[in-house]
Amino acid sequence: NSTITANFVSSSFIIVGDNGYAITPSGAQQVGQCNWKHVAYGNGRYFVVGRSELDSESSFTAPYMTSSDGENWNLTSEWGKGYDPVGVAFGNNKFITSYSAGYMASTAFISSDWVWTADHPHYAFIPNAVAYGNRIFVIVGKQDGYGYSYTMDDNSTTWTKKVIGGITPVDITFNEYLQKFIALGAYGEVYTFSRYSGWSKSASISLANTFTRVASSEDGTIVAVGGNGYIVSSKDWNSPKQIGTKNWNDIIYLNNQFIVIGDNGLITKSADGTSWSDPEHLKDASGNIITVNLNALCAMQ
Repeated sequence: NSTITANFVSSSFIIVGDNGYAITPSGAQQVGQCNWKHVAYGNGRYFVVGRSELDSESSFTAPYMTSSDGENWNLTSEWGKGYDPVGVAFGNNKFITSYSAGYMASTAFISSDWVWTADHPHYAFIPNAVAYGNRIFVIVGKQDGYGYSYTMDDNSTTWTKKVIGGITPVDITFNEYLQKFIALGAYGEVYTFSRYSGWSKSASISLANTFTRVASSEDGTIVAVGGNGYIVSSKDWNSPKQIGTKNWNDIIYLNNQFIVIGDNGLITKSADGTSWSDPEHLKDASGNIITVNLNALCAMQ
């Protein structure tokens, strides 16, 4: 592992990115050479999944790593060739990480003790994201040309299919204050879901831009981020803002602010989802700019 001692703009989150980078307030490490895609915390450990290219775009494996402190990482074995990670979530004392495994297959690896069991919600289901909240896991994706979700509650070991509609959901998050899931569609649709009332459409975003990740605040403000620097808020769905020109890859709401990370080591913040700080590069303690693409972040515990 190659370590760079660093001082970062916040001490409250961990970031993972391309070229093996795992970034915390005390330093930036290169753990392996893969592109780390998703991170979650549970059972006293951070859990990170990634994608490792082999000899071609269609040839890759899926490594993962764990850490009890966010500083010392255990790079673990890889799942089989062709697994492309689309998300990870923790709840009910277990992790679920969802993988797209080819055009007509999906796999969810489930673990409560770091012994993984493969599960297949449906052979034709192509997953895009997974989240946990209110005692239920929800995986969203596409099946037979329609948007679908598969849910598993804490008292079950099987998946239940629910139709979302004629959309392709690309991300999902859970708002614990509203007790609702929020899903973002590839063509600008925003849907909400609760275990009691199912799915309902709440908004449509301008189709002129591509949005890929979503988060929400305590007061229910929803923010979506995506390509070419675009960010949009539920306070005005019709007026996306271009905050820089690089792709924004992930967003969370933490400590009363939205935090967004993206390509070329950039980060921006907002207290209200509409006014954003100028994008800035993460830098190490010597002032050197970190320029790798940043893919995911979560709160430090």
